[in-house]
Amino acid sequence: YSEASAQRRIQSARLLRQIPEVGESIVAGRLNMTQLSQVQMMVRQKQSAEQVIVSAEEKISLISAIESKTSFETELILSKALDVPIKKLETARPQQDDSLRLEMTLSADLLKKMEQVKSLFSHVKHNPSWSELLELLADFAISKKSASRSVRERKSQLPDCESITENNEEMLTRSRSVAECSRYIPAQIRRDLLKQNPCCQFVSPVTGVKCKSRFQLQIDHVVPFSVSGDSSVANLRVLCRAHNLSEAAQWGLNIPH
Repeated sequence: YSEASAQRRIQSARLLRQIPEVGESIVAGRLNMTQLSQVQMMVRQKQSAEQVIVSAEEKISLISAIESKTSFETELILSKALDVPIKKLETARPQQDDSLRLEMTLSADLLKKMEQVKSLFSHVKHNPSWSELLELLADFAISKKSASRSVRERKSQLPDCESITENNEEMLTRSRSVAECSRYIPAQIRRDLLKQNPCCQFVSPVTGVKCKSRFQLQIDHVVPFSVSGDSSVANLRVLCRAHNLSEAAQWGLNIPH
C-alpha cells in the first residue's frame, strides 16, 4: 500500500475499534475506509483547534449522516457538522516541470458560476477537471480579446456607410432574405433562447418529467427543417445533445455524432 492508503487504513481501524458497529455498514457497502479516515481526520482537527473531546455518540451520529455519500459529500457534511474553520489562504507551489500547484478557496457564489461555465463548455470538454476548465476559460478570454482587437482595427479601415453602392445594398438585402429561408439561426436568437431556457426542455411523454440537463445544449427545430420546418422562434427549442439525437431518430433523420 502507499503511505496515504496505509494511513487511511490505520485511521479506519482506530474508529472501528472505538465503534465496532460501523463494521456492519462497511460490509453492507454504505461506508468505506476513505470516509472513516475523513471522520477521524476532521474530528482530530476540531479537538486540536478547540481543545474539546468528540464523544463516541457524536461520532456515531456523524457516521450515520455520511452513509452512502460520496467523498465530496462526506467532507461537506463533516465540515458543517463539526464547524470546521474555512481556509482562505491561497498557496502556489512551483513543480519540477515548471507547472504550478495552486490551492485556493472558492466562495459558494464563485463555485456556482464555475459549474455554470462547466455546462457552457460541455460541448468542448465533457466534465473537465478544474485545471482543464481554467485552461478553457483562459483560451476563451484570449480568443475573445484578440478577436475584439482585430475587429476594431478592421472597422477603422472600413469606408463610410455612404460609400456603399446600390449594388452592395441589393446584395445585402438578398443575403438576409436567403437567411430567413434557411436553417441558419441568427446568433442573437440562439443567445435569447439559451438565456430563456438554460436547460434541456425535453419532457418525457411517459413520466411527464422535464430533462433539465445543462450539458451540450443545442437549438433544435421542433419540426425539422428537412421536412418543411422553418427557423422561426416558435419552431425552435433547447435540447441536450442526447435528446436532440433521440428526436432526430424519431423523424428518421441521422445527425453525425
